[in-house]
Amino acid sequence: GAGTIICTLGENENIPGVPVLEDSARATINALSPLKSKNNPSIKPRLIMLSSATMNPRFAAARPALLHWMIRTAFDKPYNDLIKAQEMLLSMQELLFVTLIQPNALVEEKSTGCVVSTEFAHMACSYEDLAEGFVHACTSASLQNLPCIGVSSARAENVMLYAPFVLSKVFRGLAFQFIPGYWQTEYWITARLQNWRNSPKRD
Repeated sequence: GAGTIICTLGENENIPGVPVLEDSARATINALSPLKSKNNPSIKPRLIMLSSATMNPRFAAARPALLHWMIRTAFDKPYNDLIKAQEMLLSMQELLFVTLIQPNALVEEKSTGCVVSTEFAHMACSYEDLAEGFVHACTSASLQNLPCIGVSSARAENVMLYAPFVLSKVFRGLAFQFIPGYWQTEYWITARLQNWRNSPKRD
């Protein structure tokens, strides 16, 4: 009986073997398919799904071509998972209507005001502003039938505030992509440091 399904799954790291979105898309389709035969076939739930501005040609066109290639490559693994999931869900128009929420870089900071648009997405979006964007997508009549919505933080209109953060994430993702064993080594070192910090201190 649900009219709206919200999916906020995703992977932030450029590591292989994490098909969380593809698995979730398959589970969603498998769950809806038998319900479709039992319920009114004219009623379709709406899936509001976390996507990425990188997957929107209009939004991505605002970037320099080299920067777009760097971002796309630095997060190649999660983007490929996202592409497969979107293709699966968008091909099932008889089961559901999909709205893609498409921010750029997600950052952990306080809300500075949620900006929603079908024309652009600023460089960054806080998780709080992202959550507000999902609420707008669910409740605003003007956003009900849109296939994709850009969501940003108002503060991110100033590109330079987030450029160091974004570039550091991009270069790290490129290292994961092109340097064999880099991500395994970084994860191993991080785990050892975490264990050392959490170990009981001896007098």
